[in-house]
Amino acid sequence: MDIISKKFPIHELNIEDCLSKNQLPKIDRYDDHIFVILQFPASLKGRAAPNFTQLSLFIGKDYLISITQGDLYPLNDLFRTCNSGDQTIRNNFMGGSPGYLLHSILDALVDNLLHILMKIIGNLDDIEDEVFDDKVANAKEISILRREITTLRRIVLPLKRIMLEITSRDVKRFSSSAAEEDLIDYFDDINDHISKVLEALDESKRNN
Repeated sequence: MDIISKKFPIHELNIEDCLSKNQLPKIDRYDDHIFVILQFPASLKGRAAPNFTQLSLFIGKDYLISITQGDLYPLNDLFRTCNSGDQTIRNNFMGGSPGYLLHSILDALVDNLLHILMKIIGNLDDIEDEVFDDKVANAKEISILRREITTLRRIVLPLKRIMLEITSRDVKRFSSSAAEEDLIDYFDDINDHISKVLEALDESKRNN
């Protein structure tokens, strides 16, 4: 963080936000960059979505910086792929602009949300199959499932709001003019996936 603060025009309050573990999702706008805090599930082995971790992003005209409080495996995988030495693959993810790289990061993380959601729905279906079996004690599993649904909703609701803001107000600032229209379409696709996740979570909550 010391190196980043010396090389980029980043406000010291945003540095503090990155180091804090208790920040709410938000977006701050400056003349030459935006600062975004989002939350995503930090998946642990054996459970779908037990907790979440903070992702901080600085996006400027020619840079994107990401800082996480914990492991976000889709982001780690994306970094390893871009760092593999294959320039073609790297270009496919980075796309020549910070706006396109932002899309690649968020697309991977939202796809992971969908994957986690499928796990939750699978768990819900299993519990529904067991609910009439007197030999199976599923009160604990139901409690865990409720917590997972609540955790994901706490992540997805602000994510949807901030993503709509980024799409309508910020994508054009950080993409090349030639790719601007297509990039907005890509972000709209992410927004559509987020809406589907939220709809499925609401349905799961009503059924549980």
